[in-house]
Amino acid sequence: MPLFACLVDASGDDLTNPSPFDQARLIGNRPFFLVHGTSDDMVPYRQLHMLVEAAESGGTHVQLWTTDSGHVASFIDYTAEYDQRLTAFFTQALAP
Repeated sequence: MPLFACLVDASGDDLTNPSPFDQARLIGNRPFFLVHGTSDDMVPYRQLHMLVEAAESGGTHVQLWTTDSGHVASFIDYTAEYDQRLTAFFTQALAP
């Protein structure tokens, strides 16, 4: 048994079993930029769509960019486009 069988924060959330899907539902009315490669061998591509669906069910606007890259490699494989897309996202998201 782990040292901390259950770690609970002040709101009562169990911090030992965080779900990215549960957290995505809590983002709310905030912009969310996701990049995922179809050749990712660590995070299955199908989970991306599950995450997008979870975020959108919570009212989040998701901007998605899919590449053919592997795990966390899109910024290496497509550096210029990555910079352009991320800059455009933040420019729009932070506009007054």
